[in-house]
Amino acid sequence: MTTQIVAAETFLAGLLGPALTASGLTYTNAAGTVRPRLFSNLAEAGVPEPYVVMQNMSTGTIRRVMNGNSIWADLEYIVKAVARSRTWAGVNSGQVLSLDAIAVLIDATLHNTSGTAGGRTIVECRQLREYLFQETPDALTYRHLGSRVQLLVS
Repeated sequence: MTTQIVAAETFLAGLLGPALTASGLTYTNAAGTVRPRLFSNLAEAGVPEPYVVMQNMSTGTIRRVMNGNSIWADLEYIVKAVARSRTWAGVNSGQVLSLDAIAVLIDATLHNTSGTAGGRTIVECRQLREYLFQETPDALTYRHLGSRVQLLVS
């Protein structure tokens, strides 16, 4: 059995990977394998935009303990589309989907889901709120749009 955090990331990737692939958000990695544009914390260098990043925002609060074992953790993630873009809803040259369309896909894929991963049960995954952020490093505007999600894991 894996830790609750690893189970949560496995669960998120298991839902988002096929949804992103079906939407055409894929790239070919250095080994020549076609993969969804989905990353934990940081995207690989050179990946085409937009891409999706999952970031753990809270290691969770243990809600219940039985016989010394935590059986229910409350974890929070930011799951967001990222791209250099001048708009939230527009599509830049070469982009498959807009940031807004990907944010809708993220919510539709994750909200009100449950399942298993790594020998653990994901009791519930739900959107807590929308997430929007903009940064301008080196005169480039990066926009981040997605959801803050909560996973209850046992």
